[in-house]
Amino acid sequence: MNKNKLFIITLLILIILPQILIAQTTNYSIIFDWKTNAYAPLDYRSKTRQPIIVGSEIEIWANLFKTTISKNQLLYNPQNPENFYYQWFSNGIKFKEGMGLSKVNYNLERYIKISNFSIEVRVYDNSKLIADEVINFKLTEPKIAVYQMKDEILKVAVNTVEANKNEQLKFKVVPYNFTVSSQDLLNFNWYHNNKKIDNDSDILEIKLPDTETSGVFSVTVRNSKTSLEKANYTFQINIK
Repeated sequence: MNKNKLFIITLLILIILPQILIAQTTNYSIIFDWKTNAYAPLDYRSKTRQPIIVGSEIEIWANLFKTTISKNQLLYNPQNPENFYYQWFSNGIKFKEGMGLSKVNYNLERYIKISNFSIEVRVYDNSKLIADEVINFKLTEPKIAVYQMKDEILKVAVNTVEANKNEQLKFKVVPYNFTVSSQDLLNFNWYHNNKKIDNDSDILEIKLPDTETSGVFSVTVRNSKTSLEKANYTFQINIK
């Protein structure tokens, strides 16, 4: 074999061998998915994932994939969870484990005082750890917004409303992030200048007086199952 042939063969080995090694590079990856039982309007749910509040029940999936690099492309091959052993941790404390346990329900206690927490899952194949992933959750609180309605259409959320004497006004409160399955489980209380209005609906209709004045209106929404879960909103009406 002459030197030229030897050089060409060596060059081909240097080019092909890394590609063979890359093609054989295999790892495992976890991609989380989750949902919570917090209440939100339908249009809100279609735009963003529902946030987590204290008292939430969270359903979490750990989707396991075998990742392979082939021809400089990362390929994801979904794995059957029944073939693997899962361990679940909350803030470092194990709370569940089992064969094929790729999905768990986690209840966030209502009266804890934290602003965030983490969930970790470890996946084993015949006692060998093949994947370990952590997801961090930031907690939020129940919220409400009040919208002025005109012709049964919601306008932007109100802070200050300029209105005319004797004008008829209509407002709607929209709740978010309560741990209820339906808005029917929420209590609505409206106030005018700190005095309660005889109205327990999510709709407020008022007829303004014929004098130039102003007034502060507010609404408090509470979870009927726990009065500590509540949200407030205040706005002002000025009569011209």
